[in-house]
Amino acid sequence: PYFLQISEEFLTFLHTRSLEGLPKFLLELCHYEWVELALDVAQAEPVTPYDAQGQLLGKVVLNPLVRPLVYHFPVHTIGPEHQPDQAPTDPTYLLVYRNVDLQVRFMESNPMTHRVLALLESGETGQNALLKLAQELSDSGLDIPRDRLQTQGLQMLESLRDKGIVLGEQV
Repeated sequence: PYFLQISEEFLTFLHTRSLEGLPKFLLELCHYEWVELALDVAQAEPVTPYDAQGQLLGKVVLNPLVRPLVYHFPVHTIGPEHQPDQAPTDPTYLLVYRNVDLQVRFMESNPMTHRVLALLESGETGQNALLKLAQELSDSGLDIPRDRLQTQGLQMLESLRDKGIVLGEQV
């Protein structure tokens, strides 16, 4: 059982040390790798989608094995041939999740999807989450017509449902 804790302990170890001389992306890359292992071995009930025909505008149920992540570096692209020296201007948004086939998957995301997922996780209905997002965007000076945001938001929720990130609507 200790084998599964090694990556988490290593991440904790790195947080307590000076990382001078090591790649700037190291902590984020290690965290990303740890999340993959943690989801792979998570002791959770298998996820089962339901209400596949719903409009996802009621109480939306999220896969409990999804982790929205934000990093300074594009950790999902780092490898022997790609090791950036500096973080890009924009952060990297990722969703890591375990699907109904018990496979851990990764998906690039964006700030709006992350915000909607946070609102859904806090108990908002799908419709209210999209309305709140529209208001937040409007308050920040980005006026997107609500009907367009509603249509695109519903498409986004349906896409997340197809991937097993959103399980459906509670009826």
